[in-house]
Amino acid sequence: MPEMQVIEHRLLDEHTFLLLDQAHARSSFWRGMPGISIAPTVLEKEAAALPRLVAVDQLDQAQRVQALDDLLSAPVETPRPVAALMVSDGGIDRLAKHLSARLVVSIPLQGKHLFRYYDPRVFRHLLWMAAPAQLAALFGPVSAWTWCDHQGHWHRSLPPQGIEPALSFHPTGLDLARIGLLERCLKVLRNTVPDYTDDAGDVQPRHVNALLDVALAHGLIDEADLHLYVVQAVRFHPRIHSHPDLVRRLQAASTDDSYVGACSDLDADTLTRYARELSSPCKDHA
Repeated sequence: MPEMQVIEHRLLDEHTFLLLDQAHARSSFWRGMPGISIAPTVLEKEAAALPRLVAVDQLDQAQRVQALDDLLSAPVETPRPVAALMVSDGGIDRLAKHLSARLVVSIPLQGKHLFRYYDPRVFRHLLWMAAPAQLAALFGPVSAWTWCDHQGHWHRSLPPQGIEPALSFHPTGLDLARIGLLERCLKVLRNTVPDYTDDAGDVQPRHVNALLDVALAHGLIDEADLHLYVVQAVRFHPRIHSHPDLVRRLQAASTDDSYVGACSDLDADTLTRYARELSSPCKDHA
């Protein structure tokens, strides 16, 4: 997915619309901004918690200055009041209609679900998980979509080229629940693994996603167990779970215990020793 450099002090000037996430826009300043709701009819009762679309050219200079200051000064790991800034040559009504139509998706055997594509914590994963045709349908009339990562850095993503956007978005092949699990797992890694770097690209999410696949194949289901499995592999050794002691603990967890419980007596020194043993091919680990 192509990405362009973002000049932060020109963040508002380079976009035509901002998508206000009302779940995180709690101040009277943001709540008082002019704009229109993108909540579809089926979600009109929840409209106060769903995004509103604001035309940047409707903001006066004082509003622009305060908005830019708020967007650039929020602490890390803090969701911004603006979920996205967009460039679109259509009017606000056209774009609002497009975004509204994608808020609810139908999933086979599960019914209709709210699709929080606008949340940067979801959008970043759609950029590598979704097929090009799906991304084209999501972008629609948007020619540039700028979003903020957990570190407060802004990224501008462009739609796939040469693909005519479909009129509707279909989540075929996308596990939307998995996106939430993956993002929560990445946050645990950032908070617990020393010097762990998550640069908002797709390398770390792909790696963690693969580890989650292996953890699930071991029979782990509880989210705390999945988090622990991933942290162990990332922090100590990519093959840490091939160590005989952890093999036994995984087997115990799959029968009558949680993996967190099965590992309750393990400390970092022990796992570091296991990692050294795995790096010494001639050593007997039994």
